[in-house]
Formats: sequence, C-alpha cells, structure tokens
Amino acid sequence: METLLQDLRYSLRLLARKPGFAVVAVLTLALGIGANTAVFSVVNAVLLRSLPYAAPDRLVVVSEAIDKEPRPVSYPNFLDYRSQNEAFEDIAAHFPTVLTYTTAERAQRIRSEVVSENYFSLLGVVPIQGRAFLPEENTAPGSGPVVILSYSCWQNRFGADSAILGRSLKLNDADYTVIGIAPEGFKGFSSEAEMWVPISMYHTLWPQTAQFNFLANRDVHFHRVLGRLRPGVDRSRAQSDMETIAARLEQAYPKENANRSALVVPAQERLVGDVRPALFVLLGAVAFVLLIACANVASLMLARAAARGREIAIRRALGAGRWRLVRQLLTESTVVALIGGAAGLLVAVWGVDLLVSILPITLPKFAAASIDRGVLVFTLTI
Repeated sequence: METLLQDLRYSLRLLARKPGFAVVAVLTLALGIGANTAVFSVVNAVLLRSLPYAAPDRLVVVSEAIDKEPRPVSYPNFLDYRSQNEAFEDIAAHFPTVLTYTTAERAQRIRSEVVSENYFSLLGVVPIQGRAFLPEENTAPGSGPVVILSYSCWQNRFGADSAILGRSLKLNDADYTVIGIAPEGFKGFSSEAEMWVPISMYHTLWPQTAQFNFLANRDVHFHRVLGRLRPGVDRSRAQSDMETIAARLEQAYPKENANRSALVVPAQERLVGDVRPALFVLLGAVAFVLLIACANVASLMLARAAARGREIAIRRALGAGRWRLVRQLLTESTVVALIGGAAGLLVAVWGVDLLVSILPITLPKFAAASIDRGVLVFTLTI
C-alpha cells in the first residue's frame, strides 16, 4: 500500500507538471468513453431492461395473422381467444385512442386507451387510489361509464385533487365517473395513455359507430391483444394453441376469418424489434470511436515515454527493478483512464438526452435512458 500511494502521488504530480498532456489525454478518453456510455445507456434502457410490468417474461402480444404478418383482432375473436385457449393465464384487449375532455373553460384532447376489464390485473398494475375496472362494467354496451386516470394526469390536469374519486368528467360529450388513479409512471402498454375507459363504452364514446356494432362485428379488426402465459408454458406451445383456435374460427366464420391465423410474439420483442439492429450498429460505431481515442492516447503516452528515457535510466541505476517500473507506468495510465472515465461519465449524463433527441429511430416510450448501476459498471469496465 505504501508504494501504491507513492505511485499515485507521483502520477498526479506528473500530470500537474504537464497539464497540456493531461488535458488532451483526459478529453480524448472522455469523448470516447462518454459516447459509449451514452449509447449503452440507451441500449440498456431499450434492450436489456425488462418491461415495467409484472412477470414480463410471460407477457406476449397476440395478433391475428395473414401470411404470418400480424393484424389487429376483432372483438368477438378476442372473446373466443380468451374463452377457448389453454396456454394463457389471462388475455386482455386494448387499443390507443384520443378522447376529448371538456370543461366549462375549454376542451382538451387526451391520449387514452380503451381496454377490457382485466387489462390492469394482467399487467400486474394496482391503482394507488380507488380501484380497477369490474367485470360488470364491461358486460354490455354502455355498462361502464367509468374512467381511471394516470398519475401524471391526476397531478397535472387535476392538481392532485384528493377528492377526485367519484368526480364526474365529460369525455366525448358523455359523463364518466373517476374510479381510480394508476401508479406513478404507468401509462399503459402504449406508454402514452393518461386515461382508461372500458371497451363497453366504445359506442358511447363514438355514437356514430353504433350502427356498425363493432363489439359484435367479427369483420372489424382493430383491437390489440395482450396475453400472460401460464407458468411453465412456452411461446411455441401458446402459438400452437392459438393456431388451433384460429383454424376453428376460420371454419366457423369463413367470411370474416378467411386465411386468418394467429401469431404469438413476446411483448418485449414486439416493442423493441424494429430498433434493435440500429442500436447495435450505433454501439459498434461508438466502439470504434473509443478505439481511435485509445490509439491517440497511446501515441501521446509513447511520445511522453520517449522524453522520459533519462528518468527511467536513472531509476534503473538506483536499483529499481523492471516490475517496479512497469507498476509505476501502469499506475500513471490507470490514473489518466479513471479521470477520463469520470469526465466521460459527465459527458454521458449531459449528452444522453441530446443523443435520444437526434437518433434517427423512434425508441419505445417505456424506455427512459438513464445512468444506473449497470451503466456505471459498463463505464468502469471500458
């Protein structure tokens, strides 16, 4: 420890004696490490973190399929999926929309989701106030004039009013009663919703569609479906189960379900599949930036070593062994690397939001890039 502390003190004195070298070396490493850390924080948020729902490894997206391409699901087909399957613990339907919230002063358009009554329980979400939807609020058209608010909606639009439960809101010119507040950070599977209403209220929200009876029309396909696999059931078994049900529905309703099969895809794959290749390419590109930075710092070190030949010769003459000299030089390099890494971490903290804003790809809404423990370990490693 005594010699290590001597090496550290001497390394810091050398850097202070040659501030030009120190600044250039540290800034070069900071840019290389900072760029890698910023990109890795995005990769970590999108590809490595689990989805922010209960048991995300068992959460899948169920779609109708034509030529193996996913398609939305009709509501009657969804009901058959839910009642006939043997692979799922539960299946829920949802679709994102925009509702008009009207007050005496103005009308506001609010991103929302129309959902089946088991949507919250399937995702493992429990309202922090009030309750979720009940089965009887989704049994017949118009049977559930109730609404659940997101935490941010409650805070920003209603001033965190503690008496919000039971209050009536006018949505699309109809009255809805607030029954619950979702947990902070939860904005539904679409990651944008501020309000949720039951699917039973579809024709109340949009009376002009009532004549088409979309909730009973098997030929109208617009719902998105989530499923939670039973413990021990894998995706291939669920896929086989859904294909069997789809074949049965095609035979029973040939006009509406002709050439329609079913597709089961892990929820995380569905959400991040489109951006995965681009993020890996970007990570590879900044890795080359780091290699260039390391090569430049190595060149600076070599030039500095050439100028220190006399010092090293004197040390050898005074009895310093080869390993003692190597350890001193490694300590100096480590000090430069650690300072460069710390500066790179600052670059990443300041630059990650800028990086996300200029990326030519749209990241999933749930992915919030941040400097967490995993990113800190990554930075220390590189």
